[in-house]
Amino acid sequence: MSFGRPFRWISLISAFVLLTSLLFNGRLLAASQAMRKLAWQGGFSHDATHAQDAKPIGQIGGKIHALAVRGQNAYLVMGDWLLILDITDPTQPQVAGELRLPSHGVADIAVEGSHAYLADGEGLRIIDVSDPGHPYELGFYDTPGADAIAVAVAGDYAFLADVGSLRVIHIANPNEPTLAAVYPAPWFAVGLALDGPRAYVADLYQGVHILDISDPTTPTLLGTYDTPGASISLAAIGDYVYIADGERGLAILDVSNPASPTEVAIYDTPGDAVDIAVVSVFPWLIYAFVADREGGLHVFNVSDPERAELLITYPGLAQGVISAWPLVFIITEDALRIMDLTTLDLTPVGVLDHPDHATSIAVADRYIYAADFRQGLEVIDVSDPTDPVRIGSYDTPGEVGGIAVAGDHAYLADFDGLRIVNITDPAHPAETGFFDSPGDALGVAVRGSYAYLADGDKGLRVIDVSDPSDPSEVASLDTPDYAVSVAVDGTYAYVADGYGGLRIIDVSDPSEPTEMGSISTPGEALDVAVVGRHAYIADGLSGLRIIDVSDPAKPMEVGFLDTPGEAVAVAVVGHRAYVADGREGLRVIHVADPAHPREVEAYPSTGYASDVAVAGDHIYLADQEGGLVILRLTTFVLTFPELHYNAP
Repeated sequence: MSFGRPFRWISLISAFVLLTSLLFNGRLLAASQAMRKLAWQGGFSHDATHAQDAKPIGQIGGKIHALAVRGQNAYLVMGDWLLILDITDPTQPQVAGELRLPSHGVADIAVEGSHAYLADGEGLRIIDVSDPGHPYELGFYDTPGADAIAVAVAGDYAFLADVGSLRVIHIANPNEPTLAAVYPAPWFAVGLALDGPRAYVADLYQGVHILDISDPTTPTLLGTYDTPGASISLAAIGDYVYIADGERGLAILDVSNPASPTEVAIYDTPGDAVDIAVVSVFPWLIYAFVADREGGLHVFNVSDPERAELLITYPGLAQGVISAWPLVFIITEDALRIMDLTTLDLTPVGVLDHPDHATSIAVADRYIYAADFRQGLEVIDVSDPTDPVRIGSYDTPGEVGGIAVAGDHAYLADFDGLRIVNITDPAHPAETGFFDSPGDALGVAVRGSYAYLADGDKGLRVIDVSDPSDPSEVASLDTPDYAVSVAVDGTYAYVADGYGGLRIIDVSDPSEPTEMGSISTPGEALDVAVVGRHAYIADGLSGLRIIDVSDPAKPMEVGFLDTPGEAVAVAVVGHRAYVADGREGLRVIHVADPAHPREVEAYPSTGYASDVAVAGDHIYLADQEGGLVILRLTTFVLTFPELHYNAP
């Protein structure tokens, strides 16, 4: 499978990643989900008569959506897991406990005493964390018709911000939380902070709302301030509110008169300010930490709020920040980084890596070879599928879209060309050869001594890899649109050519590839799998298309199924087609009768399902920010079992 067309799929996915990761804690993602309710609320769908169910049993990696720190523990939501880290030694954070969460939309977390409070899209979830090794759910408050995006706790009340209101939940009995008050407002809340008798709500479009919560059962509006930027996150100390205001950077409001707040300072950061933490080290020394995405982490001295002073910048991507002085926790694209700022030295003292943005996968023996769009090749040992462990990696210079494994080598379509990596020792993969292709290398298949490269607008390239250290092109064939993916079966190469549909190419003589036939598809052909006399096309917004290729000169569509998402990858085993359907997860389709395919199962992934592989009785799903998900095929009606996450 390939990652896709760069000027469409890569740019669209990058744009979506920008939006959904604008807040590391997933608040904008939750807000986005609030605008379009997902069809997964009933959990899994299944056909009890014919179901061969996708049953999750393991997972590794994923995007961190929420983070809180209390005492010697950090509480983070990664994918659909709550992980509790022991940070007694911040140089070596360890997973102390874990809990599989029942929903996929956790946007924020707050920890007070022995409880963690999760804003999970469906409502407020209360978790007992008194024993970090064995967290469990105590209570739940459903917010029907609303999506909880931010949460803060004070005393016996939890304050829950959603798209259109502030809900106050009485939590004196955590087993039975009850609604105490609702303050309706025309806002798009993405951030929430409490300070004394006030609540401050960050509205993505309308700035900051200030509420009096001295009586939590009757919150009242005191004042508002509409910042010119996009108020995404905020913190409050005394008479000042500190705002991560998007492209405007750090904004500081004087709220001593809450009815008429005024902006007293603005510091234009180089990136997009998406999160902020403020800590009062001493009454006369206050620091603000601004996560500025590509601009890095900025540390300001805001002791005099009207004269904020930039002290130091930690370069690299910063998507979120939490301060527990003297430690600062930074969410990056691929890790949780822990800084000790006793001396304002921004050198990480501890790192918890998490494989991120798995985009393409290949299975060989007991290993998964995962292409990470940003980090190259990841090698994961799945000998125990309930406990996958990353054992090796190779960071390629380009952006890996497609991967194939043959013998002792992994072949990576690395956008700039074909990279050949020796995997004889899976723990230490090493590049042995490279072919610089003229187009955009997106997909690859290997047969015998030849690699077939889907090279974007340069069509199909045939490369002799008999000497892996010196790959050389022996032939090429231009395709009409944009070669995204390729499969080889027998003497034919099948190219998913974007808007050019399916191209069937005779490669019986690899030095003279010849197009035998083609067929247009209604969508954008992004991936292809061939089994027997049929080719199965992942056709983007047009779902799964089934093509009879028994006569390569006259391919003919015999059936189709319009999936709910964007079909970007397909694998076929037996009478099942497994479709990676973007934000709509994994779709399992019964294709015994190719003319009448029907969905028999679905798995609602937490990220963007971009590739799928099947080996034995396991399904491996590349879920981008959801990491690598492992599911078991069974013959029973689907249940939702416990997963086990193994931190690398």
